[in-house]
Amino acid sequence: MNQKKEYHEKKTHEILEKIRAIILNENFKMTYRSNKEDFIRSCIITFPILILLILNFMRRSLQVELNNFGKFMYLPSISKQTFSAARKKLLPTAFIELNKTLIREFYSDNEFKTFLGYRLIVVDGSTLQLPEGDSIKEKYGKCSNQKEGMSMARISHAYDPLNGITLDATMRPYKSSERTMAFDHILEIPPSNDAGDLYLFDRGYPSITLIFFLLVTIHIPLQENIKKGIE
Repeated sequence: MNQKKEYHEKKTHEILEKIRAIILNENFKMTYRSNKEDFIRSCIITFPILILLILNFMRRSLQVELNNFGKFMYLPSISKQTFSAARKKLLPTAFIELNKTLIREFYSDNEFKTFLGYRLIVVDGSTLQLPEGDSIKEKYGKCSNQKEGMSMARISHAYDPLNGITLDATMRPYKSSERTMAFDHILEIPPSNDAGDLYLFDRGYPSITLIFFLLVTIHIPLQENIKKGIE
């Protein structure tokens, strides 16, 4: 009989060390810069510094945040124009890769919370009003049948509520199907080696197609464990 492996609970610094190594990796920089000429000269805002700046979740005015960050990092003064120019050199997909690393590290060789032995994943969707602009409306659509409707997108989110981890999130055109976006979440989320996945959806999601898709994709033998939980 196979026994579940025993793991210690990973410390935050252990996971952050993995992410730090990726940010400092030269191949990571070359993959996620906009052009091959970017980040090759000596400058105040290097590739790792730019990543840290954006990850800092700036909440106050941009210049105040830049000043505080510069003091903390012992950097010369950084202007808003310098930051904006540097940000254009970075591909946003870099943060998707960093988030995948965080998720992979959290769920591998780590002790995390489960429900009846399953990783709990809640999926839900909503809409998001976007800034007005012809290019935005062309890509995402609008929510009104009138000629001048609001720019709107459809968003979807897969979340582990027991561990407070966002596993996947996406933004699509307004007319996209939430159910199709849920399929994409399931395909995108890597399975855990030490726990099955139990997905929770609201009543608008269930269908024979979705249930069959879950069964063949993540192979959940639910009946016995759910029965135990009810008892």
